[in-house]
Amino acid sequence: MEQTLFVVTCGNWEKEIIVNKEGSEPNLFNDANEAMTRAIEKHYNETGELQLAEFITAKDKEDGDPYNTVVCLTANVLRFASKHKDAEEMEAFFE
Repeated sequence: MEQTLFVVTCGNWEKEIIVNKEGSEPNLFNDANEAMTRAIEKHYNETGELQLAEFITAKDKEDGDPYNTVVCLTANVLRFASKHKDAEEMEAFFE
């Protein structure tokens, strides 16, 4: 199975996350969202803190095209990671 190594950045931290490519059609957005979700979960498990910025990015480490960077609101990715309360607090903070 093919894999993609993403570099995920949010605030003052960065994580490298491997995502398995599923299906015959690669989907950068879906794979990047999976990497961002796993990165938030991994960072929280390692530090016990979220330390987040308003935006989170994921970039295929092997892809040299800077336009293939996926940028999302961190609150949305928090919801994917089942951290709904943290997502609501973040949205309120950045209103």
